Amino acid sequence: LDPQKRMALLQKAEEILLDEMPVIPIYFYVSQTMYRPKEIKGIYPNLQNIHPLTEVVKGDGKGTLVINNHTEVATLDPGIARGVPEHRVQMALFEGLMNYDPKTCDPVPGVAKNYTLSDDGMTYTFHLRDCTWSDGVPVRAQDFEYAWKRVLDPKTASDYAHLIYFIKGAEAYNKGEGKAADVAVKAKNDKTLVVELNHPTSYFKNLFPFFTLYPVREDLIKKHGQDWTKPGKFVGNGAFQLKKWVTNEYILLEKNPKYWNEKKVKQSQIKWLPTENVSTAFNMYEAGQCDYLGAIPLDYIEELAKRPDFHQSTYLGTYYFSFNVTEEPFNDKKVRRALALAIDRETICENILKGGQKPAYSFVPPAKVLEEKGFKSKPFVE
Repeated sequence: LDPQKRMALLQKAEEILLDEMPVIPIYFYVSQTMYRPKEIKGIYPNLQNIHPLTEVVKGDGKGTLVINNHTEVATLDPGIARGVPEHRVQMALFEGLMNYDPKTCDPVPGVAKNYTLSDDGMTYTFHLRDCTWSDGVPVRAQDFEYAWKRVLDPKTASDYAHLIYFIKGAEAYNKGEGKAADVAVKAKNDKTLVVELNHPTSYFKNLFPFFTLYPVREDLIKKHGQDWTKPGKFVGNGAFQLKKWVTNEYILLEKNPKYWNEKKVKQSQIKWLPTENVSTAFNMYEAGQCDYLGAIPLDYIEELAKRPDFHQSTYLGTYYFSFNVTEEPFNDKKVRRALALAIDRETICENILKGGQKPAYSFVPPAKVLEEKGFKSKPFVE
């Protein structure tokens, strides 16, 4: 739980990676978006590039905010979702124990109005507020217990089940070596959820708003099976509800009148587009058919960067190459290091990407919030 010790572990881990070179850092990401700041309010730059829509509003909010998601959403089921496009939509449709603060991405109260942590740092007790699903049924602690154990169920095949292996009994159950009943996620009653860990895990709180840990309804999944996420059958507990989903055309959300904090939500409708071609998406934006872009055509970057509707900010992400270190010649650390030294990162960033990306000679992106806690990367080359 000691922040300084965590930073020391992070620094040691990076030093090992930079010495062994199983992966090679290439450049640090930046967030590049386009939206008209005089029209769209409530979007804030942050290190995780996560933008909850509870405070976002276009004009007076009575129209439709159109966002290009840049690909078709694979699923709206938070237990099996894995990608950023799914996360963006699910943040509007669901709410976890905590939400993301739109400015800092720190966890803030969501379904849980508060929680307590035992002195040994291994037992969390969440106290749920009075709130309902979009069909008016109360959200209960049992919905979280079911959802988390469903993620861990080997039959679900959730890619992110490993994220909660620190919960007692979680890893064994997910690997088919234990039972769901042994997983220490328990609804003490409708309003109290108790979670016991194998050891203190300071980053657990940062997972409270993550989509894998959203609640889901056991009764609806049993009733509809895989179809529970389709319009007419879908029920969520977030600020918006699913109105229509036309595959490869759009997803339409409308404000959820039963959301506990609905007075704070100003936007009445949100439409998500799956347009993959960035030039097509940009043309739609220029024609007023889209209000927000999360990807910009490389050919236009230099000119667009001069416009007031172009927004760029630091993003905690690193682009890297990885190797199969069991195969020749990449089983030789000297070969991996030679390749790392041969890559011209400056040319890649300045002449190919042209979007403000920074050459990466370490794995952890430069961030003031980490430096303030004592972390300092040591590049593998000066």
